Amino acid sequence: MTDFGLKLNNAAGPMPNHLHLARDFMHHEARNNPSMGTVARAANISVRTLETSFRLHMDVTPHAYLRTLRLKMTHEALKDINDVRPIADVAADHGFPHAGRFAQYYTQLFGETPSQTRRKESSAG
Repeated sequence: MTDFGLKLNNAAGPMPNHLHLARDFMHHEARNNPSMGTVARAANISVRTLETSFRLHMDVTPHAYLRTLRLKMTHEALKDINDVRPIADVAADHGFPHAGRFAQYYTQLFGETPSQTRRKESSAG
């Protein structure tokens, strides 16, 4: 399993088992965009503990972690020259049903629009 470059805060000490469970669940269910309540239940903790643990050990909220994970998965899919589905379909498949908001988050993270990523990859391939 890859973290797609999402980093741990090593100064916070070893990551607790419940955080491993939550992250694993998020990676497995990312495309379904699970609620934080669902993630917390999968790790057998409260939402508050989930949020506190992510902030302490990952320097990010669990919601932002999941969104970044989904964006990076979508980025990889858009770079796949064999995937010719419309960008909106790729985004929806990764839990982004609103194309405008997806494009905003995507551009903010990658510094280019989803269509620019797709064009760049198709011209390189």
